[in-house]
Amino acid sequence: MTNQTADSTYLELTGLNADTEYYFSIDAYNENGVTKGKDIECLKRK
Repeated sequence: MTNQTADSTYLELTGLNADTEYYFSIDAYNENGVTKGKDIECLKRK
């Protein structure tokens, strides 16, 4: 489940498995189209 509000820079992800690596790339979307995320982040839930 994610909790997100307009103009938010915070995203809460629940239900992720422990000791598992997750990779994220965030794209931006607005009336001008999509801007692809450049950096891929690796997060590991402990």
